Amino acid sequence: MTKESLFKALGLFIEAFRPYIVLRLTEQAGDKWDKWFYDALSDGQKENWDLGIGNGTPPVNLIDFHHLKSFAIKYKELIKPDFGKDTSKLPTWLQEIADVRHKCNHFQEVEERDIRRAFDNMVDIANILKLKELKVEIERLQKGEVIEKVVHETKTTYGLVPWFKNVTPHLDIRQGNLDESVFAANLAEVVLGHGREVYQNPSVFFSKTYFKDPIWSRCPCDITIPKSLSFIFST
Repeated sequence: MTKESLFKALGLFIEAFRPYIVLRLTEQAGDKWDKWFYDALSDGQKENWDLGIGNGTPPVNLIDFHHLKSFAIKYKELIKPDFGKDTSKLPTWLQEIADVRHKCNHFQEVEERDIRRAFDNMVDIANILKLKELKVEIERLQKGEVIEKVVHETKTTYGLVPWFKNVTPHLDIRQGNLDESVFAANLAEVVLGHGREVYQNPSVFFSKTYFKDPIWSRCPCDITIPKSLSFIFST
C-alpha cells in the first residue's frame, strides 16, 4: 500500500458516499436536503459551508470527509435500514477515514495500521451499501494491484476495435455518476479547500488527466515559455 493508492481510494470513496448522503436526505427532506445536512455540522463547519455557498459551490460538492461523522450521528435512524447493527460503528469508521485523509492532505506521517484501518473501513462501507464496483476498486488499490487492460480483438465491420474494448472507463462513468460540470475547474474552491475531490486530491487528478502536447507547439508565433511553467499551458 502506498500513499498514492490511499489517495486514489479516498477519492473514489468520497465521490461515492456523497450521492448516498444526498439520496437518504432527499427521501425525507426533498430539495431541502442540504438544509438538513447543514444542521448536522458544527459552528465552524457551518461557517465554511456558508463561505462555499457564497462562492457558488454546489452543496453536494461541499460534503467533505470531516462532515461524515456528524451526519452519521445525527441521522442514524435514516441510515439504520442500510447499516443495521453496524450503524453505531459507522461514526467511528468515518472518523478514522477522515483522520487519515487529514494527515495525507497536510503531508503528515501516517502509520501503516491507520492506513490499513482506513482501507478496511472503506471496503466495509462499500460492501454494506452494496457498491460492488467501489469495493473491488478499493480492494485492488489496497493490494497494490496493477490492473492490466486486456484488449479483446473484437472488430467492427470496418476493422476497428470498439473503444470500450481498449479502455476501462473510470468508476464514476461506469456508475452513471459523471457530472460534466466537473470539467470546469473552480480554482477558488481549491484555494478554499472544498469542492470537487478531483481538484483537491493530486492522485485522483493525475489519474484522470491526460497531458497532451503543449499548445504553443502548434502556434505559428515564436513563443518562449519557461520550463517551470510549461505544465500550465498544456491542452
